[in-house]
Amino acid sequence: MMKKIVVLVDKELPTDHSFIQGVLEKSMPKIGYEVTFVGYKSNLKELNLEGVKYTTIAKPSLNFFLLKIHKILNFKKIIENEGPFDILFSRNDPAFLILGWWLMKKKSIRNHFHQISHLHAFVTSEKSISYRIKRYGDLMIRKLFMNHVNGILLISEQMRRFLLDVWPSYASKYIIY
Repeated sequence: MMKKIVVLVDKELPTDHSFIQGVLEKSMPKIGYEVTFVGYKSNLKELNLEGVKYTTIAKPSLNFFLLKIHKILNFKKIIENEGPFDILFSRNDPAFLILGWWLMKKKSIRNHFHQISHLHAFVTSEKSISYRIKRYGDLMIRKLFMNHVNGILLISEQMRRFLLDVWPSYASKYIIY
């Protein structure tokens, strides 16, 4: 029996991002996973791959903060309707940490792995007030919800060392892939 994985990424779907295409779309089905992508619709043509499904919705014209709420509410509904899933794989967006916590509570997912592929939230900047609010919000969400994931996927040893200094309490969850 195939394991079911649901994927939330910080890109519109489908995407031409090399990791998402190479690992999640093409490799995971070959090793026994049925992959369901949930997200906002892109203009790219969906690939017709065995074991891969896209469930997309139109991206509304909302400001950044309302879009986060929209993601959580709408993607939650989709995943609950199509689940349960063995694994939730989420990438970068801290809103997915909140969603993963809720889905685990409701038993719509069994495991949650969150990938961090950049450290924008840790960069101090004198950009606009909305950017600084976003940065602070991203850090707070991660700090509150990362303890609810099974693993935090990092892209390098340097990133792991940086996060060990910033958030040593999550050290046992850091996985370099």
